[in-house]
This record gives sequence, structure tokens and C-alpha cells, in this order.
Amino acid sequence: MLLDGLKFNHDGRSNLPKYQRLANCLEEWIRENKLPPGTKFPGDRQLSEHLNTTPVTISKSLNELTRKGILERKVGSGTYIADASNPGPKYRRIGIICHEVIQADLAYVDPVLTTFYDYWKKRGYQVVSLLGSPENYENSIREYELAGIMVLLPTEEFAGDIRRFSKGGMPLVTVGGYAIPELPDISLGTDHVRASELLVKHLHGLGHERIGFIADDLKKTSIILRDRGYGNGMWEAKLPVKPDWRICTADYQELKERIEALRHSPDAPTAYIIASLRSVLNVYNVMNALEIKIGQEVSLISFDDADYLQQLKPSLTVSRQRIAEFTTAAASQLERMIRRESPAAVDHNSLEPVLLERGSCYKIKEK
Repeated sequence: MLLDGLKFNHDGRSNLPKYQRLANCLEEWIRENKLPPGTKFPGDRQLSEHLNTTPVTISKSLNELTRKGILERKVGSGTYIADASNPGPKYRRIGIICHEVIQADLAYVDPVLTTFYDYWKKRGYQVVSLLGSPENYENSIREYELAGIMVLLPTEEFAGDIRRFSKGGMPLVTVGGYAIPELPDISLGTDHVRASELLVKHLHGLGHERIGFIADDLKKTSIILRDRGYGNGMWEAKLPVKPDWRICTADYQELKERIEALRHSPDAPTAYIIASLRSVLNVYNVMNALEIKIGQEVSLISFDDADYLQQLKPSLTVSRQRIAEFTTAAASQLERMIRRESPAAVDHNSLEPVLLERGSCYKIKEK
């Protein structure tokens, strides 16, 4: 095969790894030359000499095009143009990558994983769970022969790396955690900031003007974003936020002392937003110990939903995330990218949380 017109820019000004830039270059050259399926592709050594590039980089680039279903590598025979009439990857394995160990829970992580696994099982794919940061994505894809990856609960610090890999053509979506604004159609999940703003708006609509915020861990991404939304919501409603209204502790005794001290102040909160399910039982127990009547003397509202919340006395008002909907949307986008199709537009309004009103909130009577 003649290599006329095949050139590779070595300047490295792109943020993409060299092998991925070369893979993109080769893919464009194949498309421009309209090479038919079955055409034998130049060998690694020939490409290495022509492009003045190391054999390792050539091999990684061809493996990337093989993963994408553009090339087919046959042991002992060579590399060939794959059949474009049958789009799709050679490998039928999807990776779920987490940046840190994530504890399973019935309200969020389990439903996400169940929905994602079921989606790909119906399509004949195997799903594997991996632990690693963006710098390990390339190795994971090669080692496990992945057709695409879903990043579960990404943190804000990794957003730049995820943008870079996504723009490099890697089939990648993210679910939950930090939603990347520049990638709205493949970074799916609940907008925690917006969800918290809506809870403030709901409580304010019930007449509450002194609204507190209770969290157990302000280092967790979702709670950081919910805290940010709490501040935004209070600002938009023109409501004050006093420092002692924001309580961050996982300790029952400390929580009890903080709420008891507020109870005796003239500006005690009449409502609290509970930032995570792990804090709910502590808050209920404290209110009962202090004989503060939930749903009558104080309003409580939280995020997520779990069966036991309806068994509380009174049952807890929550903002339920549309987990099945946004996880399915993410899996569908990933499938489109694996098939080398553009992601479809997503209606994010349809993915906003649903408020489930129960007995833990009350309306303040007008003066």
C-alpha cells in the first residue's frame, strides 16, 4: 500500500497522548482514501519508518483503531481495514471506573450499577469494575480490552482530564458526582447544586425563612455541591445564612448540642436540609430526644430516597433522583459513541429530581 499523503504532526501541542493523536491521524487518512474493507494495512515497521515514530507508538495507535472497529489485526497475517457495514467494536467489554473506593448503598450506587449492568447484559456485553484515575484510563482500556468506559461519581479535580480523553474520541460517559458543564450530553446525573436550590425554594414557599443545613462530611463531592446550592438558594430567596445554621458533624452528641443551642436562640431555624441519608437517623433521634416535633415545630427535608424513609415517624420529604433515567441515558450515549455515532441531545429537564412530599414538612401560618 502506498503511503502518499500520510503525514503526522510531531509537535505535541495537543493535550492528547501521542498514540491517540496518531490514531486520529490514521483514521482520517483511511476515511479520506476510502479504503475498502479487507484492504491490507501497512505493517508496524513500515509505518514507523515512514512517520519517523517509535514502533511502540505505532502499535498502540493501531490497537486503538482495532478497539474502535476500524482495523482488524490477524495474528501471523497482518492488519486489515475492518468491515464498515458492521459498525461496532471488536471488544464487547465495558469498564466502570471509580476514582476511589465507593461504598454501595441502596439509595444511589446500587440502582446505578443495576441499571447499567442490565443495559449492557441485554446487548451481550460484559461489564467490569475498575479503580483508577484518568492517568490509568489508557492502560485499563488496553489491558481489559474495553469498548468504552463509564466513570462513576467523578470528582471536580478530574474534570479536566475527563474532558481531554472525551475530546480525543474515547467512548466515555460519566454518571453522578460532578457534572461537567462542557459535556452535558455525556456527563449525566443529578445537578446537586440545582437540587439543593429547589429544596430551599420549596421550604421558602412553605413560609420558612430560617433554614439550616446539616451534613456529615463536607469533603464528599455531592455534599460540597449541595452545600453550594444551599447558599445559592438562600441568596436567591434573599434569606440570611448564619454560620451556626450550617452544621457539619457525624457525631450524635455534637449534633444534639448544636441543635439544642440553636433551639434556645431567638433566630433558631424552623427547617433543616439534611445533606445525606447517613445523617437522617441521627437528626431524627436528636429531634425526638429534644422533644422537637418534626412536621410541626421543625421541617426536615433531604435528598435521595430509600424504603426506610417512609417508615420514619413522620415519613421524610425527599428529592428523589431519576437514577434509572439518567443512567440509561448515559449507557445509550456510550453505545452511540462505541458505534462511532454522535451523542444524542439530552433533555436535562426531564432528568431533574422529583420532590416527594411526606409528613416531615409543615407550612408556617401567615402572620
